[in-house]
Amino acid sequence: MERAHRVLAVVGKGDQHTLVPLAPRTVRAIDAALGGRTDGPLLVSNTGGRLDRHDAARIVARLARRAGLAKHITPHSLRHTMVTLALDAGGIAA
Repeated sequence: MERAHRVLAVVGKGDQHTLVPLAPRTVRAIDAALGGRTDGPLLVSNTGGRLDRHDAARIVARLARRAGLAKHITPHSLRHTMVTLALDAGGIAA
């Protein structure tokens, strides 16, 4: 909690720590994903370990195939799409 808001502690490049405020909808989704766990990684792989970037790429590729998308989709391409849509909607400044 930070200033009466739930926050997520994120460790980025260079071991840089950042607190990200979370919307109530996001908090509910995270709580559901944690399933009552109070420690350990937020996202876990099938083996119960920390989900890494390779695991995430495999999940995105599998979901794209299931959706019938012929184009190769990666987490990075999803990020580009999100930024493009946000720019188009006026959500962020260029």
